[in-house]
Amino acid sequence: MDLPEVILKLEEMFSSPEFTGTIGDFLASAALQFAFFDLEAEQPLAHYQLYEAYQELVEKVVESFLAQEGISSEQLFEELRRIQKDG
Repeated sequence: MDLPEVILKLEEMFSSPEFTGTIGDFLASAALQFAFFDLEAEQPLAHYQLYEAYQELVEKVVESFLAQEGISSEQLFEELRRIQKDG
C-alpha cells in the first residue's frame, strides 16, 4: 500500500539530521536533570516538566512541518486514521 506523499515527507522529517539532532541535544541536556526513582514511588515534578518541554519541542516541529505542507493537524489525523482503517 502506498502511503500519501505527506506521510512519507513527515517520516523523512522525523528521521532527518535536523530533527534527530534537535532531539538529541534536548535529551543530552535533559539527561543531566534525571534521577532514577522507584517506579512505585511518586516521581519528581521536574521529570514531568521535562516531558512537557519535550512535547512542546516536538509539537512545534510538527506544526511547522504541517504549515509548510499546507495541511492541518486534523487533515493529517484523518489521513492516518484512513490508512490505519485500510490496513
